[in-house]
Amino acid sequence: MRLGTRIGSVLSAVLVLSAGGGIAAAEPPAARLGQWSAWGSLGQPSVGFAGAPATVARGGGVANVYARGGDGALWQLSWDGARWGAWQRHNDGAVLDATPAVGSFNANHEHVFIRTPNGQLHQKYWTLAGGWSAWGSLGRPSVGFVGAPATVARGGGVANVYVRGGDGALWQLSWDGTRWGAWQRHNDGFALGSAVAVSSFGADHEQLFARGTDGLLHQKYWTRTGGWSSWASLGRPSPGFVDAPATVARGGGVANVYVRGGDGALWQLSWDGTRWGAWQRHNDGAVLDATPAVGSFNANHEHVFIRTPNGQLHQKWWTA
Repeated sequence: MRLGTRIGSVLSAVLVLSAGGGIAAAEPPAARLGQWSAWGSLGQPSVGFAGAPATVARGGGVANVYARGGDGALWQLSWDGARWGAWQRHNDGAVLDATPAVGSFNANHEHVFIRTPNGQLHQKYWTLAGGWSAWGSLGRPSVGFVGAPATVARGGGVANVYVRGGDGALWQLSWDGTRWGAWQRHNDGFALGSAVAVSSFGADHEQLFARGTDGLLHQKYWTRTGGWSSWASLGRPSPGFVDAPATVARGGGVANVYVRGGDGALWQLSWDGTRWGAWQRHNDGAVLDATPAVGSFNANHEHVFIRTPNGQLHQKWWTA
């Protein structure tokens, strides 16, 4: 399968390894409307992969997963509507120093952001008409940054990248639809204890989640009319949680945050459009070895990807 291949719906089958090394589609399970599927293995690159996966679900039912290979290169796994292809290496010379971040404006676009060993943020993008661009440097905050970037692409062609600065503060880099601005520091007094997670309900909204130095999950949000809110604590699972959160905002004003609990399980916190619920544990036996990644095709779908202790990528999905 070529990189950038258009991909169809991921809802139709449980996933199993095929003899050829790809992931074949098994017989569909009984209807699971309103509940979670079982976990299915998606294998790993031939060189393995380090850290957490990253994923994007874009228009047209497209889903891609990206990972930092054991060789430091960017690797990609794509769904074509019937089966997962084999893992593909991006042979472009880039060396990743952290988990990548990925976003999409529409069915014909993706962009990937990485931290390189020299501490710079780099970007490349894919379009249906032009394929992949070369990598371009976007610099770094004056204090540098730690760990992986996070990105969101919202309506109006606007994209933002967020990082945990070397000073512990939140830093932001913005694309206004025409050009990149300068790095901006959020002077809100909040010290990040992890990389951030970001999602958006639309062109007039963004929300950020981060682990504080107190071990709690914190959130702040932006609206076009009100600007940025203050940070607010959302607590933590009973066993605590490790590393950064992951988040998705789907239709109907619903948002979910996922974390790797201190017990190794997947934990979820849900916003129903009005209020936050209680932390919920996924009692499915899965053990996470890194921060999860999450995406959504629409208001009635989510899928979560995790790395397990044996180095494999696993996926499960939810439908309403």
